[in-house]
Amino acid sequence: MDTSSCQIARGQTEKSTIPLHVVEAVFARFQTLEKTRKDDAIIRLSRKFVKEQPALPGFGFNELPTTAAARAHMLYGLIIWSIFKEFNGGEVRALSHSDLREAATRIKAPEIGGPPVKPTLRERQAPILTFLSNLLREDVSTKTLTPQESEQLIAFSSIVTDAFDVATAEAGQEYQTMPRAHSRERIGRNSPCPCGNGRKFKKCHGAGSPV
Repeated sequence: MDTSSCQIARGQTEKSTIPLHVVEAVFARFQTLEKTRKDDAIIRLSRKFVKEQPALPGFGFNELPTTAAARAHMLYGLIIWSIFKEFNGGEVRALSHSDLREAATRIKAPEIGGPPVKPTLRERQAPILTFLSNLLREDVSTKTLTPQESEQLIAFSSIVTDAFDVATAEAGQEYQTMPRAHSRERIGRNSPCPCGNGRKFKKCHGAGSPV
């Protein structure tokens, strides 16, 4: 990859639509864990989620009155986090309470269960939001969740998706402002990535570049 152009793999310099196949692949892994009853793997993933995203597990949790809704709250947060990690090469920054509040304001949903997400996010991340909305409708049809709980979780999912969407775009913009290399040789694929996160270039902003 020619680093002089400072292009980031998968369009990270802009807000990018995550394709449906990524969403489906992540969810399929969760289904496999559930079907094979690999509880230890789910627990480890949940602990990693709580460690890396401490602001997320408690966000909107008090609004969900039943055990099934609380479990869905954790699961949907896990799924969205995993989708963005998958799409961005395993790296997403931790969201803060401020990130989540700003996301709620952007989609005009100051509280969990508020008005629906604005069209721009719905269009940009339609694969994620549509997929999760369909799952929630299934939960309502099987009476796993009530319609009110489903609406609250749709709002929660929209806010979290928006927050990660913006955080991903901001990470790309920060990389775009770094000093640019003038040739590919300036940054070897096994060299530390110039973004400063400690990972190898080939595993970070060099992901997807030709060998």
